[in-house]
Amino acid sequence: MDINELKELIDFLRENGVSEYESNENGKHIKLHLADFDEINKEPFVKQTAPKTLKGSIEETARQEEKVDNNELEGVTLIKSPIVGTFYGKPAPDAKPFVVIGDKVHKGQVLCIIEAMKVMNEIESTCDGVVEEICVKDSEIVEFSQVLFKIK
Repeated sequence: MDINELKELIDFLRENGVSEYESNENGKHIKLHLADFDEINKEPFVKQTAPKTLKGSIEETARQEEKVDNNELEGVTLIKSPIVGTFYGKPAPDAKPFVVIGDKVHKGQVLCIIEAMKVMNEIESTCDGVVEEICVKDSEIVEFSQVLFKIK
């Protein structure tokens, strides 16, 4: 990817409100994180890293978010979306939901699927507990760090 293509990509991401982008193309891994527009430094942060699986990235982000959010509401863990995508509460349209309000869940249990770029990403519980609230409707678009579930 040359510098002009990179600038076009950054402009496209900013115009569409996307703050993060990751790609594996021709054996090269590119990850962009665009700074918040209110920040003083409006230049994007571009970092090339070794390839990492998407699932590993999702799990790592979920663990980081859990640490921050456990202190937010005493006794309630917020499960947030680690990516932008479409929320699915069922493995298939005619299947029963992964979880419903009142279900007991265990750490590592699949709570939902978020589809991003035609990839189905399983979102797992980061703790044991009871599903107190499902904050998203099926087939709804979710943002990065949007609360999906409240588990007590």
